[in-house]
Amino acid sequence: MSTQVRSSQAMPDSSAVQGSGTADCAVADAAQKAWERAFTVLSPVIGHQGVAGLFRRALSLSCREHPSLVPLYEATSLGGIDLTQLEAMLLALDAVEAAAVQASLGRHFIELLSQLIGARLAEHLLHPTGELIHPLKFNGSTAKDPSS
Repeated sequence: MSTQVRSSQAMPDSSAVQGSGTADCAVADAAQKAWERAFTVLSPVIGHQGVAGLFRRALSLSCREHPSLVPLYEATSLGGIDLTQLEAMLLALDAVEAAAVQASLGRHFIELLSQLIGARLAEHLLHPTGELIHPLKFNGSTAKDPSS
């Protein structure tokens, strides 16, 4: 069974989402780009299914802190990782919660990766490692990170 990572090509204008009670598009967009980069960088090292497995395990651990991740976790159990589902889930949350969910998911992923390949190599490959935890700080966005 092959694991695929799917992502959307078009993003809605963030001004259409701001102030509507959902997360700023910048949070979801930056998170999606950070995950795409992580999959691209790590797949040659631990294999595509290895990255997908770490992502799924990080989802599992993050579900304890953020029950809003449960549907995404359940959706990944049968096939590939669909980053458009992560993006949609983040957009459905308010900006503070979306940033907290992404931070939890990124933190667990980095911890698992560090246990697998070592902290130095994980940081080298994902430099800056904080991109998965606080993606707005690393994508050149002028949007304010609601978690800081």
